[in-house]
Amino acid sequence: MDFPILPGDVERLIVETTAEVSQEAAVELVRVCRVYRRWAMPAMYKVVTLKSTEQAKKFLETLLQASSKSASPALPLPLAEYIKVLNFSNDIDIGTVSSIVPLCTHAVTVGYWRVRSKFIPGPQLDISKCPSLRRLSLDLSHLSSTNDLARITHLDICSPVLSAWYSLLPQLTSLTHLFICEDFLSNIPDRLEALLPHLPPSIRVFAIHVTSTPESESFPAAKAVLLGKVDVRVVVVSESEWVMPGIDNTDGTSILCRPFNNLLSDWCHTPVGGMDVWELAEALIERRRKRDATRAQVAPCGA
Repeated sequence: MDFPILPGDVERLIVETTAEVSQEAAVELVRVCRVYRRWAMPAMYKVVTLKSTEQAKKFLETLLQASSKSASPALPLPLAEYIKVLNFSNDIDIGTVSSIVPLCTHAVTVGYWRVRSKFIPGPQLDISKCPSLRRLSLDLSHLSSTNDLARITHLDICSPVLSAWYSLLPQLTSLTHLFICEDFLSNIPDRLEALLPHLPPSIRVFAIHVTSTPESESFPAAKAVLLGKVDVRVVVVSESEWVMPGIDNTDGTSILCRPFNNLLSDWCHTPVGGMDVWELAEALIERRRKRDATRAQVAPCGA
C-alpha cells in the first residue's frame, strides 16, 4: 500500500483516519511497514475493552513485554501509553485489573464493572499513576485511595451502598457529571433528599438509571423528579419510555431512554447515534430550562 503521489502528511492522515474508523483496518495497517505501524498503533490501542479474565491476563503480558523493550522508530512509546479508554467487564479478576490500570498512565477513562452484590477480596485499584484520568466507573470500594478522585469530571458510582460515599462528594470539586443506578423509581425521591445536599456546586448533570419498570404507586412521588422540579439537573434514564399519568415526554424533557448496551458503548466513547448519555442529558436539561423560561414569560400575560 503505497501513495507516491501524495504528500507525506496527507498519507499519514489517511492511515490514521482509517485506523480510527476500523479496528480491522488498523490491524492490517500495522503489518504493512514500520511507518504505518507507528501511525496506526495509537488508534489501534486508543480504546481497549477486556471481556474476560483470560483476555485481561494475556493483555497484561503484552503490556509488560512491550514496556520492557526499548523505544524504537516502529514503536516510539510503550504500548500502554497509547491507551486512552480502558474498560473491564464480566467480573474480571480484580488482581489482573489492579496490575493493568497503573500501567496505563495516559488513560482518560476507566470502567470496571462487576455484579454489584459480590464481595471483592484481594488487591485494590491504584489510580494515582493515571494523572490524565477524568472519567471513572466502578465500585468506589475497589480504590486503594479516594485522594485522586478530585480530578474526576465524570463519575459512575457502581457501589451497592451509595450512602457510604455521600460525604465524599463535596470533595470532588472537578465533578461535573454524576451517574448512579437505582433499582426502583419509587426510591428516587428519598435518595435525592439525602444526596442532593452533598453534591458539589460544579455538578451539571446528575443521571439516575432506573433498572426496573415502575409500579403505578411510585408515580406521584416521582412526578416532580421527572418534570425537573426537584432539581433541573436530575435526569432519569431508563431502558424504555414509560406511560405515566401527568407525564408528557413529547418535548423530551422528562425521561431519557437509553438501553443498557448503549450506556456501555457511551462509556467506551463509541456512542450509538453520535451522542452519548452525558450529551443527551445535557440537551434534555437545556430543553427543560428553555421550557421553564418560556412558561415564566407566559405566566404574567395569562395572570
